[in-house]
Formats: sequence, C-alpha cells, structure tokens
Amino acid sequence: MKWLLALSILVGLHTTVSAQENEIDENTVYTIVEVMPIYPGGDQALVNWVGRTVEYPKKAKAAAIAGVVYVSFVINKKGKTTQVKVVRGSHPMLDKAAVKCIKKLKGYKAGTQSGKPVNVQFTIPIRFALS
Repeated sequence: MKWLLALSILVGLHTTVSAQENEIDENTVYTIVEVMPIYPGGDQALVNWVGRTVEYPKKAKAAAIAGVVYVSFVINKKGKTTQVKVVRGSHPMLDKAAVKCIKKLKGYKAGTQSGKPVNVQFTIPIRFALS
C-alpha cells in the first residue's frame, strides 16, 4: 500500500511539472529553451564580432593588465540585448570594456518556448590577452 501512495505522489508531481512547463510567463528569463536565440551566422560569427568590436583599454594595455571577463546578458522576446552585467570580473577597466562591447550586440533572432518568443540569458567569456 505504501508503494501505491508513493506512486500516486510521483504521478501527481509529474503532472504538476508538466503543466508548469507548458505555461509561459512573459517576464521569466530562461537559460534553456526549446529553440535558443540565434546570432546571425551562428556562434562563430558572434565570437568574430566580439573580437572585432571589443576595445582593449589603452591604459590596461600600458599596465599589462590581462584577464577574462564573464558577461551575462539577456536576449529578450524581440531579439534585443538587455540586462548586461559582469558576473565574474577581471579588472574594472576590462570589465567596463566587455560590458560596452556586449551592449552594442544586435541582430539576434529571439528564442522560443512552446512556439512563443521568450527572454533567454547567456553568459560568455571575453578574453583580454596581450600579444
């Protein structure tokens, strides 16, 4: 009889989770969705764009400051980049340059969940290296 009660509870939990998965909240920020946002040309095009766009601060270069900055941002339901912030910084000058670069990011096709556009969060590393 105990296993029947446990099975009933599990079935009930599964039903609740399935129902919640189908409900889309307009303000929720997802990390994984059925169709992830797509940058024109794909991930390699994004890497290339960041490499061309990010500006290594002159003062940081002169002081031989290097490092990796992890930047979080949200691609909203309209494909716009929002909520840009440093989640793991390296140096204030590099952090500022990384945020400035990502704020210029445009052109994403929004991600979707259950056929509806949703907000999706990304975190990417931006490496500042002296050659």
